[in-house]
Amino acid sequence: MTYQTGAHLRVLNDARRTAGDPSLAYIQSAVEDVTRGFSEFRQRQDARIAELEGAQDELNRRIAAASAVGGGDHAPTLDRSGRVRFSADVAQDLIGLLHGQPTNAATIGSDPSGGFGVDRDVDREVLRVIRNSTAMRRLALNGNLSPGFGSWQKIVATRGNQSGWSDEQSERPQTETPIFGAVEVTVSEIFCNAEVSNMLLDDSAFDVEQFFQGDVIDEFAAAEGEAFIDGNGSNRPVGLFRSPTSADGDATRPFGTLQYLPTGIAGGFGDAASPASSPYDVLADLIATMKTGYLANATWLMSPTTAATLRKVKDQDGRFIWQDSLMADQPPMLMGYPVELDENVPAIATDSLSIAFGDFSRGYVIVDRPGMMLVRDPYTKKGFTRFYFTRRVGGAVLDSRAIKFIKFSAV
Repeated sequence: MTYQTGAHLRVLNDARRTAGDPSLAYIQSAVEDVTRGFSEFRQRQDARIAELEGAQDELNRRIAAASAVGGGDHAPTLDRSGRVRFSADVAQDLIGLLHGQPTNAATIGSDPSGGFGVDRDVDREVLRVIRNSTAMRRLALNGNLSPGFGSWQKIVATRGNQSGWSDEQSERPQTETPIFGAVEVTVSEIFCNAEVSNMLLDDSAFDVEQFFQGDVIDEFAAAEGEAFIDGNGSNRPVGLFRSPTSADGDATRPFGTLQYLPTGIAGGFGDAASPASSPYDVLADLIATMKTGYLANATWLMSPTTAATLRKVKDQDGRFIWQDSLMADQPPMLMGYPVELDENVPAIATDSLSIAFGDFSRGYVIVDRPGMMLVRDPYTKKGFTRFYFTRRVGGAVLDSRAIKFIKFSAV
């Protein structure tokens, strides 16, 4: 093996260059490729550094803005991932949301108003607070308002044709014709006007807009359910328990007025000293006031507290009159008829209407303008987006003979 010194290699390379050796051109080309690649890499890194510096400037701007909202005394810190962690004390405003016109906006600076959704390791599914259950939607007749109409109307025959008897030779006098009544239901608008900071929309760990839409649906359902029970008819439905009532029977009671049966004792049922006012007797008497045509689809409606009272009641033979269902999704039974519970129904009190019974699909109507409208407004107030939800709905008594009450009164 022959070893060559550096001097020998230089002489050899000079000879190759003089002779135009092609391997030398290859080496020169490779060196140029490496130089060009390094230059491109450096340009990319310079651009990346500039991008990171811009992101840091934006982060500093947001920290400064959040500090200004909190008064400057509670500057947020960074967690190990480099994201901003805001203190619960940064802002003082609470969200006045989903209960009419809000007075405060949801921001990232206040935990009750949205800060819980920002910069925390949270589950992406937000648990919504359960509102009161509403049975009227399931029980009542549901009607839709046709486009171009401001109200819903239905004709109700309060008395049918009258008939008579005759033999072959007797005259046949004119009989009474039907009496009709009209039920007109106007729809009112329920709304929610929520205001959210754009920072919260950008930085929240969950989809705030999607959460609002689902939560407003729940809120509207709860507000409507309350109105169907206790609405005063002023810019809202006429509640079933706010409708006119009378102790008169079907033959003498005016159309549109619901009958009640008193317990005989103010604020409660009777006991052994007053058996006619015992829960079993009062409930049985109420069932007896209903025409049999309404009983096929009859249901009890009451609050959970009233149901707790009736769960303890026994008949004359010592049997509980309340039977809980052993099957899922099946209602309990009270004296052979299903029971629906609604927290909006008044609890037992002096002169209260606390139990309703009858065919609600014939006795009460809920009228909807189908659909819920959403206007998304990011322009009115800079830095904030407003979500304006609206829905139109109405309700009123339809057939006043189909539903009756128990009134906890002496008369």
